[in-house]
Amino acid sequence: MKYTIDKQERFALMEIQEEKLDSRTAPALKGEFVLLGNEGFRNIVVNLGHVQLADSSGLSALLVGNRICQQNEGQFVLCCLGPHLQKLIDISQLNTVLNILPTQEEAVEAVMLGDLELELEDEMRVIDGNGSRDEDLEEEEEVLLVAGDDDDWSSEEEDDLDFDEDDEDWEDDDDLPEEGDEDAWDDDDVAAEDDFDDDWDDEEEDVVDDDF
Repeated sequence: MKYTIDKQERFALMEIQEEKLDSRTAPALKGEFVLLGNEGFRNIVVNLGHVQLADSSGLSALLVGNRICQQNEGQFVLCCLGPHLQKLIDISQLNTVLNILPTQEEAVEAVMLGDLELELEDEMRVIDGNGSRDEDLEEEEEVLLVAGDDDDWSSEEEDDLDFDEDDEDWEDDDDLPEEGDEDAWDDDDVAAEDDFDDDWDDEEEDVVDDDF
């Protein structure tokens, strides 16, 4: 793939000198985006003034560059698109994902302005005593960890309460007689009364017979 790269302090400017972005040129373009990200360039401007056509492989390579810049909290800007390439990007609805500007000067200016805004935000955090973005992320992680510990403690308390309720239910069950035992006891009482009545009737009959 034919291209030039101008590496500045705040961004890298790539000019692609190919008429097509296809399966032949896309792998090299993806690799170059990865290298720039590893070198610390979080802002990349891509001049596509020479490109007339692109297939799915070429568009995928541009999305890779956009993702790398987003992960590094930077900007990925395309510029100088021809009408055919612009129409293709609009049809694929990538114009809602990719940052596209008409000229190279506007693209560089947008990148510089965005980079200065990020630096200003970092300085304001330091002045306000809030620290950097990394420190804010660490504080959020600590809050989440503490919240997780509280959830675990609440779960243990609920388990203890469930155990106490089980103990109370067990004690209540011990105090109550079993239904089968009550029925058996009542049956024994009735049988004993019937035997006593029968014995008493027999004794009375014996006494009457003796008197006669």
